[in-house]
Amino acid sequence: MNLFVQVLIIFLATLVHEDSAIVSGAYLMHSQGMTLPVAVATLMFGVVAGDLGIYGLGTLAARVVPLRRFVLTRITPSRRDWLDRNLMSTVVACRIAPGLLFPTFLTCGFLSVPFRRFAMGVIGTATLYVPLMLLLVLAIGADVIERLGPWGWGALLLMMVGVSTLRKRFWPSRAVPSVEAAPLPLTHPGMPRLARSQVRVAPSEEIPVAPYYLPVVLQWFWLALRHRSLTLPTAANPSIEAGGLLGESKAACLELAGDDARPLLAKWGRIARIPGSNLEPTLAAARDAIAQAGLSYPFIVKPDIGWRGFGVRLVADEPALAAYLKDYPQGESLLLQEYLPWPGEAAIFWLRRPGKAEGEIFSLTLRYFPFVVGDGSTPLRSLIETCPRMSWKARELCDANADRLEQVPADGECVRLAVVGSNRVAGLYIDGILHATPALRERMNALCGDLKDFHFGRLDVRFESIEQLRMGEGFKVVEVNGAGAEAVHIWDPDFPILAGYRTLFQQQALMFAIGAANRARGVKPMTVRELVACQRRQQRLLSRYPASG
Repeated sequence: MNLFVQVLIIFLATLVHEDSAIVSGAYLMHSQGMTLPVAVATLMFGVVAGDLGIYGLGTLAARVVPLRRFVLTRITPSRRDWLDRNLMSTVVACRIAPGLLFPTFLTCGFLSVPFRRFAMGVIGTATLYVPLMLLLVLAIGADVIERLGPWGWGALLLMMVGVSTLRKRFWPSRAVPSVEAAPLPLTHPGMPRLARSQVRVAPSEEIPVAPYYLPVVLQWFWLALRHRSLTLPTAANPSIEAGGLLGESKAACLELAGDDARPLLAKWGRIARIPGSNLEPTLAAARDAIAQAGLSYPFIVKPDIGWRGFGVRLVADEPALAAYLKDYPQGESLLLQEYLPWPGEAAIFWLRRPGKAEGEIFSLTLRYFPFVVGDGSTPLRSLIETCPRMSWKARELCDANADRLEQVPADGECVRLAVVGSNRVAGLYIDGILHATPALRERMNALCGDLKDFHFGRLDVRFESIEQLRMGEGFKVVEVNGAGAEAVHIWDPDFPILAGYRTLFQQQALMFAIGAANRARGVKPMTVRELVACQRRQQRLLSRYPASG
């Protein structure tokens, strides 16, 4: 066998299975006289070429829509900023751990992780891994050959494949989630298609609220001691009451928008529920606000001071608005907001670190409104009660859809169960950081930079299609949330609990750091007494709002 054929065999083997290629190289050195430098060079070239090819496939998938959909059904979204900070350790882990390399390197290409750093990491790990493994296989192979003769190399190859299989069995990777054979129909046009396995309750959601957040509370007190302020996060956004930690006005947050940001907001107006049993003065004010904002029925009504979708309702006409106002707390403000019928919804957490000229997308979460899919024979009530995720909030969803529970949706029909996508009503959150393209990051920097003194928070947006959102187009902001907002991708059913805690700890540490930076330039945090007053007011109002629609 001439040298060219030997080199070709090893190179092609690296593209199929690295361990098998290393065994092949050891065999050719032992039986065909291939030299160690040639074997190592060929193996390294093949390994590096294969890894860079996977990166290139991810880069291509970010630009070609059909290929992108193929890729996204097979990888779990990962955080680009985390990859940037931990790229070398990630490449090393992928070289050792089974099942991680292909989806992770694909993700690196998809997220445009710097190619130079990625290539250096791949070359560096290959330089250590390939010679070491080759020498190890040679040493083991010599002993096996003495015992088994010519069949020894075949036995060694089977042993290597078997060990790899066992590692995958007992060291499973979350990077490739299981997808049931029968996929869901397209339930949310314009959004990435869901797999049936994703429509379930996240492990973190099954933990009661108090125990779940206890570690976060303990970190809060540690950070407060370190920064010498228990309420420092209220200085994170100086232009928002309490920094947006709690009890802030949604209208006041929207009013932060300058001339450049304002066109990206959904149209809105604010009125107050005028005290008294006569609704006409309030309705008159609503008519003026509707005309001034350019609204038309149907539109959204929601509390000015709200939380997790409490009191949010879609009103179809003035009688429906009057029914809502009748139950609304007197003297309190509410928002009238443009209804955007697009099914796409995302929660984009943006922050600007102290000392940085530009901000970053810390988290991007796709929100899927609560839904069930009909089969042509099962009533809506039964569909809700038997769905792995909707049954979690069956009572609330059945109450909200009481007038149609006995209806039988057609086969494949997607039935929306709530106006809001909050997980309070079984809305599904999916980590979407893969869609935070450079174009979207640039648009968010421009948008958030035009929100007066805004440093840390989450923008809830509605969009026409995921393709347009990735281009930084075709979306409208429906809410601006401050320091009290959460990076809600942690509620993705495929997102590990420990990774969720890492995110919460990082988010809280950044919130304190930003508050400290603002304090250094003269911003005064709220007192504990003032913050408690805001919290009590918010809790009092939440219990008095009309039911959500």
